[in-house]
Amino acid sequence: EDALFYTPGNFTNNGFTQNQGDMVVAGHWRNSNVYQGIGALTLSGEKTQIIINNNQAINKLIIEGGGQKFLVGNLKVTDELHLENGLFTTSMTDSLWLSSKVKISGGSQFSYINGPLGQLGSGPKFYPIGTDEYYTPIEFSEILGANPAVVIIADFDSGFQPQTEGDYVAVSPVSYKINLASGFVENYEMILPPKESYFEYDQVAAIWSESGNDMYKTVSSSSDRFLLPGIANKVGLIAIETPVNNGGQKFYFSKSLSPNAFDEENKSVRVYGNELLEEDFSLTVFNRWGIIVYETNSLEEMQDSGWNGKQKQNGELVQSGSYPFILRATKFTGEKIEEKGIISVFR
Repeated sequence: EDALFYTPGNFTNNGFTQNQGDMVVAGHWRNSNVYQGIGALTLSGEKTQIIINNNQAINKLIIEGGGQKFLVGNLKVTDELHLENGLFTTSMTDSLWLSSKVKISGGSQFSYINGPLGQLGSGPKFYPIGTDEYYTPIEFSEILGANPAVVIIADFDSGFQPQTEGDYVAVSPVSYKINLASGFVENYEMILPPKESYFEYDQVAAIWSESGNDMYKTVSSSSDRFLLPGIANKVGLIAIETPVNNGGQKFYFSKSLSPNAFDEENKSVRVYGNELLEEDFSLTVFNRWGIIVYETNSLEEMQDSGWNGKQKQNGELVQSGSYPFILRATKFTGEKIEEKGIISVFR
Protein backbone atom coordinates (compact mmCIF):
# COMPACT_ATOMS: atom_id res chain seq x y z
CA GLU A 1 0.00 0.00 0.00
CA ASP A 2 0.96 3.67 -0.55
CA ALA A 3 3.56 2.58 -3.14
CA LEU A 4 4.36 4.74 -6.15
CA PHE A 5 4.54 3.28 -9.65
CA TYR A 6 5.78 5.57 -12.44
CA THR A 7 6.40 5.04 -16.12
CA PRO A 8 7.39 7.71 -18.65
CA GLY A 9 6.02 5.49 -21.41
CA ASN A 10 2.89 3.44 -22.08
CA PHE A 11 1.20 1.12 -19.61
CA THR A 12 -0.50 -2.03 -20.91
CA ASN A 13 -2.34 -4.52 -18.70
CA ASN A 14 -3.30 -7.85 -20.24
CA GLY A 15 -3.71 -9.63 -16.91
CA PHE A 16 -4.58 -8.37 -13.44
CA THR A 17 -3.55 -5.05 -11.87
CA GLN A 18 -4.26 -4.23 -8.22
CA ASN A 19 -3.59 -0.54 -7.44
CA GLN A 20 -3.45 0.22 -3.72
CA GLY A 21 -1.09 3.20 -3.98
CA ASP A 22 -0.31 5.72 -6.71
CA MET A 23 0.25 4.98 -10.38
CA VAL A 24 1.65 7.78 -12.59
CA VAL A 25 1.63 7.21 -16.34
CA ALA A 26 2.94 9.66 -18.95
CA GLY A 27 2.08 7.55 -22.00
CA HIS A 28 -1.02 5.69 -23.16
CA TRP A 29 -3.05 3.68 -20.66
CA ARG A 30 -4.39 0.41 -22.05
CA ASN A 31 -6.17 -2.02 -19.74
CA SER A 32 -7.63 -4.97 -21.65
CA ASN A 33 -8.29 -7.21 -18.68
CA VAL A 34 -8.80 -6.52 -14.95
CA TYR A 35 -7.95 -3.34 -13.00
CA GLN A 36 -8.89 -3.00 -9.33
CA GLY A 37 -7.93 -1.13 -6.19
CA ILE A 38 -8.45 2.02 -4.15
CA GLY A 39 -5.30 3.73 -5.42
CA ALA A 40 -4.90 6.85 -7.58
CA LEU A 41 -4.12 6.99 -11.28
CA THR A 42 -2.32 10.12 -12.48
CA LEU A 43 -2.20 10.82 -16.22
CA SER A 44 0.88 13.06 -16.44
CA GLY A 45 1.72 13.17 -20.12
CA GLU A 46 2.79 16.38 -21.82
CA LYS A 47 1.64 14.91 -25.14
CA THR A 48 -1.54 13.14 -26.24
CA GLN A 49 -2.59 10.16 -24.12
CA ILE A 50 -5.12 7.48 -25.07
CA ILE A 51 -7.07 6.02 -22.12
CA ILE A 52 -8.64 2.56 -22.43
CA ASN A 53 -9.78 0.94 -19.20
CA ASN A 54 -12.02 -1.89 -20.42
CA ASN A 55 -15.20 -0.17 -19.06
CA GLN A 56 -13.92 -0.53 -15.49
CA ALA A 57 -13.76 1.90 -12.58
CA ILE A 58 -10.88 3.99 -11.21
CA ASN A 59 -11.01 5.14 -7.62
CA LYS A 60 -9.10 8.43 -7.98
CA LEU A 61 -8.22 10.06 -11.31
CA ILE A 62 -5.73 12.95 -11.57
CA ILE A 63 -5.14 14.92 -14.78
CA GLU A 64 -1.70 16.57 -15.03
CA GLY A 65 1.09 17.26 -17.52
CA GLY A 66 -0.77 19.52 -19.94
CA GLY A 67 -1.24 16.96 -22.70
CA GLN A 68 -4.70 16.16 -23.99
CA LYS A 69 -6.20 12.87 -22.82
CA PHE A 70 -8.64 10.97 -25.05
CA LEU A 71 -11.00 8.43 -23.49
CA VAL A 72 -11.85 5.32 -25.50
CA GLY A 73 -14.77 3.33 -24.09
CA ASN A 74 -16.53 4.00 -20.81
CA LEU A 75 -14.89 4.91 -17.50
CA LYS A 76 -16.29 5.45 -14.03
CA VAL A 77 -14.55 7.38 -11.23
CA THR A 78 -15.72 6.28 -7.80
CA ASP A 79 -13.99 8.55 -5.25
CA GLU A 80 -12.15 11.63 -6.57
CA LEU A 81 -11.48 13.58 -9.78
CA HIS A 82 -8.73 16.21 -9.76
CA LEU A 83 -8.15 18.44 -12.82
CA GLU A 84 -4.76 20.15 -12.65
CA ASN A 85 -3.40 20.59 -16.19
CA GLY A 86 -4.68 19.05 -19.41
CA LEU A 87 -7.98 18.43 -21.17
CA PHE A 88 -9.79 15.11 -20.75
CA THR A 89 -11.75 14.52 -23.96
CA THR A 90 -14.92 12.43 -23.99
CA SER A 91 -17.78 11.78 -26.42
CA MET A 92 -21.29 10.36 -26.31
CA THR A 93 -19.86 6.90 -27.04
CA ASP A 94 -16.74 7.28 -24.88
CA SER A 95 -18.29 8.27 -21.57
CA LEU A 96 -16.88 9.45 -18.26
CA TRP A 97 -19.17 8.83 -15.29
CA LEU A 98 -18.76 10.02 -11.71
CA SER A 99 -20.32 8.11 -8.83
CA SER A 100 -22.74 9.98 -6.57
CA LYS A 101 -20.22 10.96 -3.88
CA VAL A 102 -17.17 11.76 -6.02
CA LYS A 103 -15.09 14.71 -4.80
CA ILE A 104 -14.21 17.10 -7.63
CA SER A 105 -11.28 19.50 -7.34
CA GLY A 106 -9.43 21.76 -9.74
CA GLY A 107 -10.92 22.73 -13.06
CA SER A 108 -9.81 25.79 -15.06
CA GLN A 109 -9.26 27.01 -18.61
CA PHE A 110 -6.17 24.77 -18.54
CA SER A 111 -7.93 21.61 -17.37
CA TYR A 112 -11.52 20.46 -17.80
CA ILE A 113 -13.69 17.70 -19.24
CA ASN A 114 -13.75 18.43 -22.97
CA GLY A 115 -17.06 16.84 -23.89
CA PRO A 116 -19.98 15.14 -22.13
CA LEU A 117 -19.78 14.34 -18.42
CA GLY A 118 -22.20 12.07 -16.58
CA GLN A 119 -22.91 12.00 -12.86
CA LEU A 120 -24.94 9.56 -10.80
CA GLY A 121 -27.34 10.34 -7.97
CA SER A 122 -29.22 13.33 -6.66
CA GLY A 123 -27.92 16.25 -4.55
CA PRO A 124 -25.40 19.03 -5.31
CA LYS A 125 -23.49 18.54 -8.55
CA PHE A 126 -20.61 20.40 -10.21
CA TYR A 127 -19.74 19.76 -13.85
CA PRO A 128 -16.20 21.03 -14.74
CA ILE A 129 -16.84 20.92 -18.48
CA GLY A 130 -15.89 22.98 -21.49
CA THR A 131 -15.77 23.05 -25.26
CA ASP A 132 -13.93 24.72 -28.14
CA GLU A 133 -11.09 25.89 -25.88
CA TYR A 134 -13.50 27.49 -23.39
CA TYR A 135 -13.94 26.38 -19.79
CA THR A 136 -17.69 26.63 -19.18
CA PRO A 137 -18.58 24.81 -15.94
CA ILE A 138 -22.12 24.48 -14.64
CA GLU A 139 -23.19 23.86 -11.05
CA PHE A 140 -26.41 22.71 -9.42
CA SER A 141 -27.11 23.28 -5.74
CA GLU A 142 -29.57 20.41 -6.03
CA ILE A 143 -30.66 17.81 -8.55
CA LEU A 144 -33.86 16.45 -7.04
CA GLY A 145 -34.98 13.06 -8.22
CA ALA A 146 -34.83 9.29 -7.88
CA ASN A 147 -31.55 7.62 -8.90
CA PRO A 148 -30.86 10.06 -11.74
CA ALA A 149 -27.98 9.61 -14.17
CA VAL A 150 -27.49 13.02 -15.77
CA VAL A 151 -25.14 13.84 -18.66
CA ILE A 152 -24.32 17.50 -19.36
CA ILE A 153 -22.75 18.76 -22.61
CA ALA A 154 -21.54 22.34 -23.04
CA ASP A 155 -21.95 24.17 -26.34
CA PHE A 156 -20.26 27.45 -27.29
CA ASP A 157 -22.06 29.13 -30.20
CA SER A 158 -21.52 32.85 -30.68
CA GLY A 159 -24.48 32.86 -33.11
CA PHE A 160 -26.97 31.30 -30.68
CA GLN A 161 -30.26 33.28 -30.96
CA PRO A 162 -33.02 31.37 -29.15
CA GLN A 163 -36.73 31.98 -29.50
CA THR A 164 -38.06 33.02 -26.09
CA GLU A 165 -41.34 34.08 -24.54
CA GLY A 166 -40.06 37.64 -23.97
CA ASP A 167 -37.41 40.08 -25.12
CA TYR A 168 -33.78 40.07 -24.07
CA VAL A 169 -30.82 42.40 -24.41
CA ALA A 170 -28.25 39.70 -25.18
CA VAL A 171 -27.80 35.95 -25.02
CA SER A 172 -24.86 34.00 -23.66
CA PRO A 173 -23.01 32.00 -26.34
CA VAL A 174 -22.75 29.16 -23.82
CA SER A 175 -25.64 26.73 -23.51
CA TYR A 176 -25.93 23.25 -22.03
CA LYS A 177 -27.65 20.11 -23.22
CA ILE A 178 -29.07 17.92 -20.45
CA ASN A 179 -29.48 14.21 -21.12
CA LEU A 180 -31.24 12.12 -18.47
CA ALA A 181 -29.74 8.70 -19.18
CA SER A 182 -31.79 6.90 -16.51
CA GLY A 183 -33.81 7.51 -13.37
CA PHE A 184 -36.12 10.46 -12.70
CA VAL A 185 -35.52 14.19 -12.10
CA GLU A 186 -38.16 16.45 -10.58
CA ASN A 187 -36.13 19.65 -10.90
CA TYR A 188 -32.65 21.14 -11.22
CA GLU A 189 -31.63 24.10 -9.05
CA MET A 190 -28.96 25.77 -11.17
CA ILE A 191 -26.47 28.21 -9.64
CA LEU A 192 -25.80 31.33 -11.71
CA PRO A 193 -22.28 31.06 -13.18
CA PRO A 194 -19.81 33.84 -12.35
CA LYS A 195 -19.63 36.69 -14.85
CA GLU A 196 -17.41 35.68 -17.75
CA SER A 197 -15.60 37.67 -20.39
CA TYR A 198 -18.17 36.72 -23.03
CA PHE A 199 -21.25 37.55 -20.90
CA GLU A 200 -20.97 40.35 -18.31
CA TYR A 201 -24.47 41.55 -17.49
CA ASP A 202 -26.02 42.66 -14.23
CA GLN A 203 -29.42 41.01 -14.50
CA VAL A 204 -29.90 37.68 -16.22
CA ALA A 205 -32.55 35.00 -16.55
CA ALA A 206 -32.25 31.32 -17.31
CA ILE A 207 -33.93 29.87 -20.36
CA TRP A 208 -34.80 26.25 -20.99
CA SER A 209 -36.49 24.07 -23.56
CA GLU A 210 -37.62 20.49 -23.62
CA SER A 211 -36.61 17.94 -26.21
CA GLY A 212 -38.15 18.56 -29.63
CA ASN A 213 -39.27 22.12 -28.79
CA ASP A 214 -37.39 25.13 -30.18
CA MET A 215 -39.23 27.66 -27.98
CA TYR A 216 -37.40 28.53 -24.75
CA LYS A 217 -39.18 29.37 -21.51
CA THR A 218 -37.74 31.99 -19.15
CA VAL A 219 -36.99 31.59 -15.44
CA SER A 220 -36.20 34.81 -13.57
CA SER A 221 -34.79 34.93 -10.06
CA SER A 222 -33.94 37.58 -7.46
CA SER A 223 -31.09 35.40 -6.17
CA ASP A 224 -28.36 33.38 -7.88
CA ARG A 225 -30.54 30.25 -8.18
CA PHE A 226 -32.78 29.16 -11.04
CA LEU A 227 -35.25 26.31 -10.60
CA LEU A 228 -35.53 24.31 -13.81
CA PRO A 229 -38.06 21.51 -14.38
CA GLY A 230 -36.95 17.94 -14.80
CA ILE A 231 -38.06 17.95 -18.44
CA ALA A 232 -35.47 20.61 -19.31
CA ASN A 233 -33.31 19.38 -22.19
CA LYS A 234 -31.36 22.54 -23.02
CA VAL A 235 -30.40 25.46 -20.76
CA GLY A 236 -28.92 28.89 -21.40
CA LEU A 237 -28.75 32.45 -20.05
CA ILE A 238 -30.13 35.72 -21.39
CA ALA A 239 -29.45 39.29 -20.27
CA ILE A 240 -32.46 41.45 -19.49
CA GLU A 241 -30.53 44.59 -18.55
CA THR A 242 -27.51 46.54 -19.80
CA PRO A 243 -23.85 45.48 -19.32
CA VAL A 244 -21.93 46.04 -16.12
CA ASN A 245 -20.40 49.56 -16.08
CA ASN A 246 -20.63 49.76 -19.86
CA GLY A 247 -18.96 52.96 -21.04
CA GLY A 248 -19.63 54.94 -17.87
CA GLN A 249 -17.19 56.80 -15.65
CA LYS A 250 -16.32 53.76 -13.56
CA PHE A 251 -13.43 51.46 -14.46
CA TYR A 252 -14.42 48.69 -16.85
CA PHE A 253 -12.25 46.31 -18.90
CA SER A 254 -13.83 44.55 -21.88
CA LYS A 255 -12.70 40.95 -22.30
CA SER A 256 -13.62 39.69 -25.76
CA LEU A 257 -12.55 40.65 -29.25
CA SER A 258 -12.94 39.57 -32.84
CA PRO A 259 -10.72 40.94 -35.63
CA ASN A 260 -13.63 40.31 -38.03
CA ALA A 261 -16.26 42.18 -36.01
CA PHE A 262 -18.38 44.77 -37.84
CA ASP A 263 -18.27 47.12 -34.85
CA GLU A 264 -14.83 48.67 -34.38
CA GLU A 265 -15.33 48.61 -30.59
CA ASN A 266 -15.47 44.80 -30.69
CA LYS A 267 -12.18 44.41 -32.61
CA SER A 268 -10.12 45.01 -29.46
CA VAL A 269 -10.29 44.87 -25.68
CA ARG A 270 -10.08 48.23 -23.94
CA VAL A 271 -10.11 50.00 -20.59
CA TYR A 272 -13.06 52.34 -20.03
CA GLY A 273 -13.75 54.99 -17.40
CA ASN A 274 -11.68 57.76 -15.84
CA GLU A 275 -10.92 56.31 -12.41
CA LEU A 276 -7.35 55.15 -13.07
CA LEU A 277 -3.94 56.80 -12.86
CA GLU A 278 -1.62 56.52 -15.85
CA GLU A 279 1.27 55.48 -13.64
CA ASP A 280 1.37 52.00 -12.08
CA PHE A 281 -0.78 50.59 -14.89
CA SER A 282 0.09 47.23 -16.47
CA LEU A 283 -1.67 44.61 -18.56
CA THR A 284 -0.13 41.21 -19.34
CA VAL A 285 -1.79 38.60 -21.56
CA PHE A 286 -0.67 34.96 -21.68
CA ASN A 287 -1.42 31.95 -23.85
CA ARG A 288 -2.54 28.65 -22.31
CA TRP A 289 1.10 27.62 -21.71
CA GLY A 290 1.85 30.76 -19.69
CA ILE A 291 3.88 32.49 -22.41
CA ILE A 292 3.35 36.25 -22.67
CA VAL A 293 1.73 37.26 -25.96
CA TYR A 294 1.07 40.92 -25.10
CA GLU A 295 1.99 43.39 -22.39
CA THR A 296 1.79 47.14 -21.94
CA ASN A 297 2.27 49.77 -19.25
CA SER A 298 0.30 52.42 -21.14
CA LEU A 299 -3.19 53.18 -19.84
CA GLU A 300 -3.59 55.69 -22.68
CA GLU A 301 -2.92 52.97 -25.24
CA MET A 302 -5.50 50.65 -23.66
CA GLN A 303 -8.11 53.42 -23.57
CA ASP A 304 -7.52 54.67 -27.12
CA SER A 305 -6.84 51.57 -29.21
CA GLY A 306 -6.69 48.64 -26.79
CA TRP A 307 -5.29 45.21 -27.63
CA ASN A 308 -6.42 43.87 -31.01
CA GLY A 309 -5.23 40.29 -30.56
CA LYS A 310 -1.84 40.75 -32.22
CA GLN A 311 1.29 39.40 -30.59
CA LYS A 312 3.67 42.16 -29.62
CA GLN A 313 6.73 40.12 -30.68
CA ASN A 314 5.80 39.53 -34.35
CA GLY A 315 2.53 41.37 -35.00
CA GLU A 316 0.68 38.16 -35.88
CA LEU A 317 -2.86 37.52 -34.68
CA VAL A 318 -3.26 34.94 -31.95
CA GLN A 319 -5.52 31.98 -32.61
CA SER A 320 -9.12 31.79 -31.40
CA GLY A 321 -9.25 30.76 -27.78
CA SER A 322 -8.95 31.81 -24.15
CA TYR A 323 -6.07 34.01 -23.00
CA PRO A 324 -5.48 34.59 -19.26
CA PHE A 325 -4.61 38.14 -18.26
CA ILE A 326 -3.47 40.15 -15.25
CA LEU A 327 -4.36 43.86 -15.06
CA ARG A 328 -2.89 46.03 -12.31
CA ALA A 329 -3.71 49.70 -11.74
CA THR A 330 -4.26 52.42 -9.13
CA LYS A 331 -7.36 54.58 -8.81
CA PHE A 332 -7.22 58.32 -8.15
CA THR A 333 -8.41 57.48 -4.63
CA GLY A 334 -5.24 55.42 -4.08
CA GLU A 335 -7.07 52.09 -4.21
CA LYS A 336 -5.01 49.34 -5.83
CA ILE A 337 -6.65 47.11 -8.44
CA GLU A 338 -5.55 43.64 -9.55
CA GLU A 339 -7.91 41.92 -11.94
CA LYS A 340 -7.33 38.43 -13.30
CA GLY A 341 -9.46 36.69 -15.87
CA ILE A 342 -9.81 35.48 -19.44
CA ILE A 343 -9.81 37.36 -22.73
CA SER A 344 -11.80 35.50 -25.39
CA VAL A 345 -10.58 35.84 -28.98
CA PHE A 346 -12.91 34.92 -31.85
CA ARG A 347 -11.53 34.64 -35.41
